[in-house]
Amino acid sequence: MKKSRTTQEWQALIERYYDGLTSTEEERELSEYLFSADQQANQATNADRAVMAYMAAGKRLSEQRRHRTIGFRPMLAAASVAAIVAIAAYSIHKTAAPNNWASIDGTVYYSENIARNQMEQNLDAMLAGYTTVEDELSIIFAE
Repeated sequence: MKKSRTTQEWQALIERYYDGLTSTEEERELSEYLFSADQQANQATNADRAVMAYMAAGKRLSEQRRHRTIGFRPMLAAASVAAIVAIAAYSIHKTAAPNNWASIDGTVYYSENIARNQMEQNLDAMLAGYTTVEDELSIIFAE
C-alpha cells in the first residue's frame, strides 16, 4: 500500500474506482487502505468499504460460476470426439463382420458349406414336388 498518498489522492482513486478506471493493482491498494485499522474507525469511508466488499463478493461468485459452467467449445470438442469414436466403432464393426454370408429362409449362414448344404436341401425339396408348367396351368385354369 502506498502510504505517501494524501487524503485527496485516495478520494480521487475512489472516484476512479467508481468510474471503473482503476487497475487491479490500484484496486488492491485501495482495498488495503480502506480496510486498514485507521480507516475502519473512519465513519466517512464506511460506504466505500461496503461497496468494495460487495464488489469483491460479486467477483468471487462470478469466478465460481464461471468455473462451474461448461463453455461451448469444450462441449463441441466432446461432441466431436464422441462422433469420431462412433464412426470408428461403426467402421470397425462393419469390416469385422464376415463378408461371405447367405440368407436362406430367413436364416443367415456365414459358413459357405452350411449355406450350400441348406440351399441344396431346399432345392431338392422343391424339385421333389415339381410338375411341368402345363400341369400347373391346367390345375389353375381347370374348368
